Formats: sequence, C-alpha cells, structure tokens
Amino acid sequence: MIWLYMRIATALLPKSLQHAKKGSTRPLLIIGAKEAYHELFQLQERAKKLKKVREELELRTNLRKKGVAIQVAEGSKSKPAQYRWLYDRKR
Repeated sequence: MIWLYMRIATALLPKSLQHAKKGSTRPLLIIGAKEAYHELFQLQERAKKLKKVREELELRTNLRKKGVAIQVAEGSKSKPAQYRWLYDRKR
C-alpha cells in the first residue's frame, strides 16, 4: 500500500523532480529547483487562462437562456462583462 502512496506523491511532483535518482541523498527540492519553479509558473498562468475561458463560456450559456439580460459592467482583459437578469415573476 505504501508504494501506491509513493507513486501518487511522485505523480503530483513537477516533471523535473520526478526523474531524480532513487538513491540520491540530496533533497528533491535542490535538484532542478529553477526548472520546477518555472514549470509551476507556467501551470499557474495556464490555470488563469483556463479560468478566464471557463467564465466566458459560462456567460455565453447564461446569455442563451430565457430572460432579459442587462449589462452592468463592461468586460476587460482579465474578466468578462457582468450581466444581471430581470426578475421573472412565477405564476
């Protein structure tokens, strides 16, 4: 069971740290730290882009639904436009 946890733990490490020698006495963080930080930065930037795309797609799906949407704030490079919907009375 321990080998499963070790395999999961190494899978979560950045690729540059996964290939460290098994018999090495040096800490994993020293080996390829610069590459690991660079990879982490790239992953963070990718996460930001994916978040922006997800928000834009959610906005499009909400605008296709029924109801009158009124634009509250214009969008910018970092965030999409904000809308609010008129209250539809349920009968």
